Amino acid sequence: MRPSSLGAFLVACVAIGFGMSGAQPDPTAAGAGVRFDHAKHETDVKKLKKDLKCEGCHGLDKAGKIIAPASQGHHPCIESGCHSDLFLAAGKAAEAKPVEFRKRQTAVCTVCHTGVPAPWQKAKTKVLRAFESQIDHHVEMPHYSHTQMNLPKDQGGKQVECRTCHVVNAKGTDSRIGREYGLAYNAPGHAECVLCHNPQANKDHTMSQCGSCHKNGSRADYYGPPRPGTKVRACDSEGLEILKKSIANGEVVLRHPGTGIKANCFKHETKAHRWKDHKEADPKQPVQCNACHAIVEQKNAKGEPLFETLRDMKGKSLIDHDEAKQHARCGAAGCHANQVGNGAMDPKCGYCHPEVSGF
Repeated sequence: MRPSSLGAFLVACVAIGFGMSGAQPDPTAAGAGVRFDHAKHETDVKKLKKDLKCEGCHGLDKAGKIIAPASQGHHPCIESGCHSDLFLAAGKAAEAKPVEFRKRQTAVCTVCHTGVPAPWQKAKTKVLRAFESQIDHHVEMPHYSHTQMNLPKDQGGKQVECRTCHVVNAKGTDSRIGREYGLAYNAPGHAECVLCHNPQANKDHTMSQCGSCHKNGSRADYYGPPRPGTKVRACDSEGLEILKKSIANGEVVLRHPGTGIKANCFKHETKAHRWKDHKEADPKQPVQCNACHAIVEQKNAKGEPLFETLRDMKGKSLIDHDEAKQHARCGAAGCHANQVGNGAMDPKCGYCHPEVSGF
């Protein structure tokens, strides 16, 4: 192929990819697209009498791990036959009403991307936390049962520990979140589930069975308000945002009104709260969640777990309903013995109790 022919060929490919009519997505538009609505897509697929399963978009690799839809590019969307005109050559729809068509393209782009890039740029994918993304579905699983399991032999065969699933960044190593000593992106999530739920370790329950954990109904409707009676909230959490609103609405009254918004929330993301003796060097001794949240593994008088499901985890106090026991957890190993409880020599209630002094 001659250089001139090659150039013409490349121009043609680019033109086909972004639409011949010039009705392209607007790169300057704000990323205010609608969310991806699973329920609507299920309804639309049924109307088209198509058999589209979860794995049509959420495929698995050879190791049984879930492949992000973005790894397949726009292929699942184009293959559906629903959005071909928005991704490929624009055609008559764009020629008739180019402005409206461009708005439609932009809206579709910003469902998954933070904005619409120029044709020669790579689009950035949105990264949402669980409580931001679970709008038309929620996740449910037997949490207590999982705490009593052993890992597969190829993973060491030891009993599952809290930090097996609740993985912590060493030093902000996850650029998508960037919080030092924070939970790794979307942990617990698919990356942790596949340790056990893969064809080699558990062929009867692999990652292809999405419906085993992902249920219809929004997270907010299913779980309800997270621990409504709890005033000690973790920083950067869903519960903290709810508590702020409760104070603003007068539902929670500050013990020292007029002090402003300056007290601390509880910060998990510190070296002291993540590693024993504040050390991160080998051999690492991670602080397990149940060092403070021991109630998660406790049972009632009938021998039933107090926290069997994720809904239990989201709705009940995660330390204890006994204030003395709660403070004892904080003072254990001498960590905050002089700062919490009735016998504290140097009480620092506002470190964790926002209702004492405001945020």
